[in-house]
Amino acid sequence: MKRPTCVEFFDVRFGRILVKYLGGDSFLIEEDWCWKEFAEAFPHLREKAEKYFETATTGDPAEAAFYMVSCSGSSREWAEGVIEKAKTGDSASAAFSMVDDYGSSREWAEGVIKQAEIGDPAGAAYNMCRFCGSSREWAEGVIERAETGCPASAAYNMIGRCGSSREWAEGVIEKAKIGDPAYMAYCLVRHSGSSREWAEGVIKQAEIGDPAGAAYYMCRFCGSSRMWAEGVIERAKTGDPAYVAYWRVAQIRPCPTLYNIFQWDSADDVFPAYGREQLEQLRPIYHAVPLRSDYSAEDAHGNRADCVGYDDNPGEIVFRGTGLGEMSVEIDQRPRGHIPIWRVRNGSMPRPSEIEFLEAAVLPGVINTIGIWRARLYENAMRNLSKQMWGWLDRAGVELEARKAEYSEAIQRLREGFQKELKNE
Repeated sequence: MKRPTCVEFFDVRFGRILVKYLGGDSFLIEEDWCWKEFAEAFPHLREKAEKYFETATTGDPAEAAFYMVSCSGSSREWAEGVIEKAKTGDSASAAFSMVDDYGSSREWAEGVIKQAEIGDPAGAAYNMCRFCGSSREWAEGVIERAETGCPASAAYNMIGRCGSSREWAEGVIEKAKIGDPAYMAYCLVRHSGSSREWAEGVIKQAEIGDPAGAAYYMCRFCGSSRMWAEGVIERAKTGDPAYVAYWRVAQIRPCPTLYNIFQWDSADDVFPAYGREQLEQLRPIYHAVPLRSDYSAEDAHGNRADCVGYDDNPGEIVFRGTGLGEMSVEIDQRPRGHIPIWRVRNGSMPRPSEIEFLEAAVLPGVINTIGIWRARLYENAMRNLSKQMWGWLDRAGVELEARKAEYSEAIQRLREGFQKELKNE
């Protein structure tokens, strides 16, 4: 069998291919398996898997090495060697994870991150400073020199978490050649006290990221003029200048139902279950749909009629001259969550080229919206979850009272029948 190409995101499909290539029985694999289940089912394949990831030249072998330590019992030393040599993926983030979770030395990780030319060394440097005791000066140096990842985002985070100066972060954002400096400039105005005039200058000159989206947020939240924002949107050559609209976003929540009255069904780890841990909080997974361009909260229907692509509603997202129709995206913001799941044309999977367009032009705006309204989304999900569960309990209470009445009637009938028989004797 030909050696399979290592992928960036380990999933069941790739797992089956890899297990078969390594000599295991891929028919044992179930749809919900991930690293832990593969390790438990195929411990005899560990050494072969290690050799495979050691020589991988595609995908993310550094992350795979971390999970091999986490789930398969591979040695820390082996993983460190793979991470040091990785030429693809995100070796910097994997190095931080090894320090944070498995005791690799801070000095070793700092060396890997400082030399990294792939992945997100700026983000890893920030995490090392925040969680692992690396110096602020070292992290700032890595962020300033980073040529991959998103140094502007890391610089913004360094202000609130690691004590870096706002002036330093502004300098990093002004010089950033990758990532989304326009949006981070807006964040500095909104949350860190940078001047509106400074951010407007950065956003106006931005040639990467989503300056149109940043201009919209500056106008909506920071007092920038509508004329200025419209000018930025008209001139924008990156992001999505043609589509700055409202999205309806909801945090995905469990949907428990009462089964046989006193047993919760489809509870999704809300209640104790054998072999599973209970949720400490709702998972940060969100479902979003774009709203029609003339959407008004006062005239909202609360259903498909509010959305683009439905019944010729205005604002449909167009790619290469073709409308994408009704669409949605599910976003998983867990550290190792699944990639965004898109649906277009009323439930169909988009083509690869459409996915590339959506993730470059549309996704950043949705993620920004989630970040702004995160607390409100969580509260709405909790309110709806509580309402649904109390509804089931109320219905169960009605049913319980009915069963009690039936019980009392049946017991009375049976007693009276027997007493009647005794009298007849």
